[in-house]
Amino acid sequence: MRNNTELLDKIKNAIAPEYQLPDVSCLTEKNIDSKGNDFIMKVEIRSRKGLDILICRFDTQKDLFPYFQNKTGYKKNCDYIVFAENATNLYVFLVELKNTTTSPKTQLNISKPLFAEFLISRIEAVAGSAAKEIVFRMIGIKEKARFCKSTTKGFVDEYTFDDDGYLLLPRKDYMDLDKLINN
Repeated sequence: MRNNTELLDKIKNAIAPEYQLPDVSCLTEKNIDSKGNDFIMKVEIRSRKGLDILICRFDTQKDLFPYFQNKTGYKKNCDYIVFAENATNLYVFLVELKNTTTSPKTQLNISKPLFAEFLISRIEAVAGSAAKEIVFRMIGIKEKARFCKSTTKGFVDEYTFDDDGYLLLPRKDYMDLDKLINN
């Protein structure tokens, strides 16, 4: 089911094909864990409402930032950007998959204003903007995340974003876009 996807179509036409994953519905991170063992993390992207989505991976072997020296942090980017559009909004989900104890928030904070917002602004400047709100959300998914799930009122909704638009999730087999959009 295709909703009004004017802006998403512009994004698909602007981003180079080698960064788009049109036939992929699962985010995958292959790495080596702290003990030197191969590690694979897979998170399926789900939407029951038939959102039109585009998954992009910019954190590739290519040098996205050739103008920086190879020093810690300058060339970092989030693992994936998932664009999802409905009739009223374009959602830009920046996703970082982590097996380590380090927080994904720092890397996501770098990626949002300096990369994702740049992409959207550049595309709108060249191809024209759509009359839609653009909602940026940062999602960290960790292999081992600590959560305080209980409160005096019961359980905390696992899809509640903080004031910065950030959400830390424990590793699951899927990420529900419908729930992420409704929070």
